[in-house]
Amino acid sequence: LLTTFATAMLVTTCMGALAAAPMAKKRSTVGPVYDILEPSIYEQLQALLEQKRASGELAKIEKEGRERAEQSMRMPTPVEGLKIARVKRSWTYDPSILATQDIHDNEGNLIVARGTAVSPLEQVGWRPMVFFDQRDESQVRMAKKFMAEWGGRGKAVLVAGSWMDLSKVWKQQIFFDQKGPLVQRFNIQAVPATVTQQGRLLLI
Repeated sequence: LLTTFATAMLVTTCMGALAAAPMAKKRSTVGPVYDILEPSIYEQLQALLEQKRASGELAKIEKEGRERAEQSMRMPTPVEGLKIARVKRSWTYDPSILATQDIHDNEGNLIVARGTAVSPLEQVGWRPMVFFDQRDESQVRMAKKFMAEWGGRGKAVLVAGSWMDLSKVWKQQIFFDQKGPLVQRFNIQAVPATVTQQGRLLLI
């Protein structure tokens, strides 16, 4: 039975090949064929690049790109949506994290039970922060006053202006809240604004 089946499969395969052969011969060109005359886009780009290099335009473009990058680094895009603080307001922010499961140490001792609110301020002290616009001289003066009161513990955080220039003038590191993640977290809507520790909470 196996021999008969194998023979049948061989015959079927051969018949299929023979049947396909005449179909292949029927293929023909349905229209005229032409050589590709368009120049290579790669070669065009290379030629354009060489042309701009020879004319000095490429060096000019590179210089402008470096200047834009340096300007963006020196003075990032201001945080949007902030106003100048005209009225004194205050509120608190709770940085506590709610444990979703029991947390144990390496020896199996329970450190934090599930459902417990843990404040990082109980373990690490908060360095006071002042948010301000470096382009506004009155805000700069107020921020410098706060920094002096904090005795070198504070952080100066810009929402607009040049952190690099101010770092040189103050001779200390100035930060920038790029795209405003801290401003959003603390719900700061006007500057200058300070964030200081008040027990387990932050006072804004």
